[in-house]
Amino acid sequence: MSQENGSENFYTTIHRLLIFDDYAKAAQVVDEKLSVESCSREAILSWTELKLLQGQTDTALKRLGPLMKAFPEDPYYLLA
Repeated sequence: MSQENGSENFYTTIHRLLIFDDYAKAAQVVDEKLSVESCSREAILSWTELKLLQGQTDTALKRLGPLMKAFPEDPYYLLA
């Protein structure tokens, strides 16, 4: 899953970190992205996956609820 220039996209990078159980690094990268772009669709999707893997379903739902109401047709937020 590489972009045309051969680099990984954000979601793929996080997904790879999660596969190798590097949750701390994944959290750091996601937090950095969200600090710059708080509604980044890829970052929200990655953040949600991380929270679910950590068993923090309620935390994920609290953050996603308002986004899904504000952007009900957004495929990233729906997928998250």
